[in-house]
Amino acid sequence: REAEAPRCVCGSSLVRVGGKSRLWKAILTFPQFQAQREAIYQHLLRAGTALIVCDLCHVQPTTSDAVWTCENGNSTIFHPTSYDVCDKCFVKWTCNPGLQPSDIAASAAAAS
Repeated sequence: REAEAPRCVCGSSLVRVGGKSRLWKAILTFPQFQAQREAIYQHLLRAGTALIVCDLCHVQPTTSDAVWTCENGNSTIFHPTSYDVCDKCFVKWTCNPGLQPSDIAASAAAAS
């Protein structure tokens, strides 16, 4: 039996993708840069930035980091700018069954 994919806050599935793939997906959300997409991708790849921020800890992953991202992208009112969770937060919040959603906000506030 195959394990069910983790769910996003919007009800869709979260999928784990590599930082390079997530960077390309982020670039595709800017239609005004269509002609320069490849050049922008290569520049950001050299810089190591994935153009996203973890929605839980607010840390910006690099292109070498994998992230969990919603299959709905930015096409839902629950997260109009996509929804991404870094591996560290994913493990922290899914492997601790006693934690409550309010613990996420408290932990993020303490880390700031």
